[in-house]
Amino acid sequence: LIQGKYESGAHVRRASYATWLDLNRRVNRENQPISIISEEFLLRLKNLNSMKRFLDRIFDRILIVAYIRDPLTRFPSSIDQRIRGGASLKQLGSTRASISLVLPKLENYAATFGTDNLIVRNFDVQNLVGASPATDFAHILTTIAGETVVLDPVKRMNESLPADVTAYLSQLNEVAFTNCQEVDRNEWLKRNRFVESVRQDANMMSGLKLHLNNDALTDHINTVFYDEVIKINEEYLSGQVKISLKECDRRLTKKEFQEHLVSWIYSFRNPSKENELTKLLRA
Repeated sequence: LIQGKYESGAHVRRASYATWLDLNRRVNRENQPISIISEEFLLRLKNLNSMKRFLDRIFDRILIVAYIRDPLTRFPSSIDQRIRGGASLKQLGSTRASISLVLPKLENYAATFGTDNLIVRNFDVQNLVGASPATDFAHILTTIAGETVVLDPVKRMNESLPADVTAYLSQLNEVAFTNCQEVDRNEWLKRNRFVESVRQDANMMSGLKLHLNNDALTDHINTVFYDEVIKINEEYLSGQVKISLKECDRRLTKKEFQEHLVSWIYSFRNPSKENELTKLLRA
């Protein structure tokens, strides 16, 4: 649970509650003009009213800054993340494109916090001020605060793994899924140590990352997300580089999507490297 840090859902809930209480205390104690809460999971929350009520007790004003990605680049990144998290191929193919629609989430935030309090940015290097998320976000904060804000570069904690490593982990997930093996805390910790070891190996990390080179999957994602992207461009990305998708009419069935997904992921397999990865996993 939560990358192996907690033993049960109850532990997760207690830790979450303690974190929010600590935020409340810190804001009241430190008297800073701006506080930043950053977590991509917040975009997936459905019941925003309870969070708004809590935040309203702490802050004088709440602004939401949401960075959204082109579905065609978000897709391989999401697959990489979910495989690292232990998802099987069946679980990856359980939804129509393995990634969710973004527009309903933006509309949910706009309805709860107000359109004027929602800032949406296209997460495209051509759109970002200074060509990086850090400089772009600093620019947003500078605009909000009315004074220059500079953010130090941060380590990319969630950087995607090389595609052959992702394919290797997918095979491990399939073995566990087929054998109905429960992934306990020790297995999560071992998996996390393995991922960190890969990330610390500059030679290994120089490998090609997952990228969408399957025409059927590309056309399917274009078809599924085209209308949403048009609306997001019109309603939320005024004055920005727009997200670009091709208008298609090729929607795969669930079975077809799963078949292409499996073929695509395993096309990045590198059998000559798998012994090395197995040794690293067992170290």
